[in-house]
This record gives sequence, structure tokens and C-alpha cells, in this order.
Amino acid sequence: MVQARSGIEAAIPLQKECVELAKRIHGEDSVVTGHSEFSLGQGYAVASDLESAQEHLAIAQTVLQKHLGDDAREVVEAKQFVQIIEATRARDAQEQAAREERLKQRFATAAPTARPVGARAAVNGSRLSSVQLGKQPAVNGGVETAPKRTHGEKADLSVDALVDYIQGSSSSSSSSKQQRKRKPSP
Repeated sequence: MVQARSGIEAAIPLQKECVELAKRIHGEDSVVTGHSEFSLGQGYAVASDLESAQEHLAIAQTVLQKHLGDDAREVVEAKQFVQIIEATRARDAQEQAAREERLKQRFATAAPTARPVGARAAVNGSRLSSVQLGKQPAVNGGVETAPKRTHGEKADLSVDALVDYIQGSSSSSSSSKQQRKRKPSP
């Protein structure tokens, strides 16, 4: 079977040719043409082209129903397939409408807020605390801004001083300094 070897993309053109050959040989209103339309409709359904699938399956249902009757297995399968595709398309349309409505509501309620320059957005919708915004509560209840840091204020320190600054003071600072000192290179 072509679908199994090369994928549905290779099978659909061949199924279209099969439908055309069935129409030329047996006529547009034959059981063979109905089966070919049904096979093409299934191929489109597998390829997620539901509009084309519904079109070809409806043709197959009409042709097969005319020749085989309402109770034939092929007719029942075609009806079920068409119903499933119609339900899927309706559900997809509802989901798309609901998604668009949620987006409209989200953007309508999310008014732009003023944030200090350089403040990062809140993670997971939580608000930033005053400490994260660079503000700390004052003793008298007001709001004081934290002292501004200048870029590169520690640039003139040695590597050892920077390491000490990063690590903070420790109880055994003299022994750790001795361990960290490098031997001069020859």
C-alpha cells in the first residue's frame, strides 16, 4: 500500500487518479467510483484536510447509498465518517472561537502598568515586591528607594578582593587567603 511506504502525500495523487479512472471506465454513478471516492476521502482525513475529506466522503455516501441501499456496510461507514468530520470541524470552530475570546479578554483586562525602568516582569503573574523593585519600607512607614549602585564600582579591586567580596567574610579568612594564593609563575 502506498500510504504505508511513502506517506499520505504520495497516496492522495494516486487515489485521485484512481477516482478519475473509475469515472471514465465505470461512469460517475457506479459502485467502483463510490469506493474510490470513499478511499480518497479517507486519505484526506488522514492528511487532516477535513474539508476535502468531507466533500469526497459525501459523494461516496450518495453514490453507494443509491446502489447498495441504506443498510450496506460501506454506506454506514461513509455516514459515520461524514458525521465524525462534521463534529470535529464544529468542535474545532468552537475551540478557536473560545481561544479568540479568551485572548480578547486577557488583553482587554491587562492594562499597561507603570514599572520602574529596569524592573523585570512578574513571574507566573505574581506581583513584584517592594524589595524586588528597589524600594524598601522606611522606619516611619514611607517608602525609601535603595541606594543606587554604579556600574563597575568594584572594577579596581584585585581578584582576591573580589572573591572575598563575593564570598563575604568568614571566620577562617586568613587560612583561606593563604590557600587561595597562587605561586608565582617562573
